[in-house]
Amino acid sequence: MGNPASPDPKRPGLDSGLRRLVEGLSIGLLAALTAICVLEVTLRNLAGASLGWGDEMAGYLLVWLTFIGATLAQLDSGHIGADLVSRFLSPAGRRRLERVSQGILLALQLFLLIGGVQLVSIALRDRATSLPISMGVLYAAVPLSALLLAITHLAALLRPASRDRAGSST
Repeated sequence: MGNPASPDPKRPGLDSGLRRLVEGLSIGLLAALTAICVLEVTLRNLAGASLGWGDEMAGYLLVWLTFIGATLAQLDSGHIGADLVSRFLSPAGRRRLERVSQGILLALQLFLLIGGVQLVSIALRDRATSLPISMGVLYAAVPLSALLLAITHLAALLRPASRDRAGSST
């Protein structure tokens, strides 16, 4: 299905604001991950030592980057999709199918949001192995990502049908 989540360049709004937020988070996470990895490699090669927490933190940053990056992929319609059904539908049928799929994905994200908040609240009392950080903070990538993705699906559902037609090429 085309790119129904792409922002309208004439109307800055939710899509462009959300995109800037997610891109900023992604850049920050990638920069932190890169800095830790470069520092680890430098310390290991020059000093024969390493950070005690570097590997663990790099892993958590990669998880955060993956979850936050999913929103960016959704905004660009970059997720894998199958057009097995939609290619046989009329344009109106494709729009209806897109709305149904956005509704299902919104429901899934709301489920993940609720489950993620519960996971974070349970994990708040646990500490990371080598970091003085609560596991709840580290697991917060799940509900945050679910919230960001829910916003993208809700925005797609609330978008006027005329905008769907202009943005849909399938």
